[in-house]
Amino acid sequence: MASIRLNQIIDCDKETVLDVIGNVKAYPEFLPWVESLRTSEYLQTDTITEFKADVRIGFKLFSESFSTRVTINSEPLNTKPAQVAMNLIKGPFRSLTGKWSIQPLSDTKCQVLLELILEFSNPILGAVFMANQERIAQKIIALFSNRAMIIKNKNHQT
Repeated sequence: MASIRLNQIIDCDKETVLDVIGNVKAYPEFLPWVESLRTSEYLQTDTITEFKADVRIGFKLFSESFSTRVTINSEPLNTKPAQVAMNLIKGPFRSLTGKWSIQPLSDTKCQVLLELILEFSNPILGAVFMANQERIAQKIIALFSNRAMIIKNKNHQT
């Protein structure tokens, strides 16, 4: 079983970072390994949004599909963290859970924590992931941070 736990301070407000992480439909636009993504089965309350995400990922000769249940807790108070969680429904993993926590530090800065726990059904894929998990984690957080900065700059231009 592999696990990733990574903290990063991002020079963006909580809402912008939550928009980037929670807008899973846009993942194919900035995550190079996400080939396609479809969402369905939405449930919504005041602060909670839940839906199913069907994802196809690919890297070189490897390509797999999986489904997760995504839960977004968009805590409205700027002093409390927002969270985006995902749990495996079906796919090439024995298990897959993930959680993003977005803690505001100021109006223009927040701390982002990514926790990801997964176990591949295929031991070869699991070994490849384990050997590269730190690099993969850094790449994930960098891509999300860069996307948040692009959205922040675009919002300031309008």
